Amino acid sequence: MNVEFVLLVLQAMRRRWILMVLIPLLCVMGAGYLSYFVLTPTYSATTTMLVKPQDLDRQDLYNSILSNQQLIKTYSSLIQTRRMAQDVIRKLELSRTPEELLEQLEVETSNISFIITVTYTDHDPLLAIQIANEVSRSFSQNINLFMNVDNVMIVDEAEYEAGMEPVFPKPLLNMSLAFVLGLVLMVCVLIWVEALAAIRKKPRRKRMSLEQAEPKQEAIAEQKLESEPKLGPMPEQRPVHEWEPLERNDTNEVRV
Repeated sequence: MNVEFVLLVLQAMRRRWILMVLIPLLCVMGAGYLSYFVLTPTYSATTTMLVKPQDLDRQDLYNSILSNQQLIKTYSSLIQTRRMAQDVIRKLELSRTPEELLEQLEVETSNISFIITVTYTDHDPLLAIQIANEVSRSFSQNINLFMNVDNVMIVDEAEYEAGMEPVFPKPLLNMSLAFVLGLVLMVCVLIWVEALAAIRKKPRRKRMSLEQAEPKQEAIAEQKLESEPKLGPMPEQRPVHEWEPLERNDTNEVRV
């Protein structure tokens, strides 16, 4: 980064320290207000299920593991079906459609384990916990109807904890990002203000230089006039051909 640019920014910050404090402060306050009073908090609840692997063939261990992983992916797709959503809605007497319930449901699997994780998000933390637990229970009870097997076990159910923090929004994170954004915005505003101030000063400087140059030019012109030789007054010249008035005598002679 150019050293002159850094010095320019530091000088501008020193002269306009009010903007330096005000802009980041307003950004942090705005982010805090949105996080606490405008945005609706969203909570999540998570349950964990274990799929018991089928008998592994030691002679063909790789194919056995691969078939179990494919089975887990099939289970994940079954959890997100309309039939499962309707069963949960009926048991909990929810006033929402299966599509709305599935939209907030998330199912995760792993390629290196036999664990299925079910997560549900909602604005009500208690309702999120109830739905997540009921999805796991309903699937473990109905898997025998789907696959004619009973190899799913619920490991962990979601539980309510006092002081649950929402997954969205995160006020502290939002305010931290707003502070960094405020610093960047502050630098941009300072550069813009300094650029406008420099543009306004240029015509004034030119005007002042012209006004200072005019007296100098007048003084130089006066010095030139004083240095030139002065001529005395010109003598009055008489016309070469100037006739004298005629005189008439008594003898009627005209004398010039």
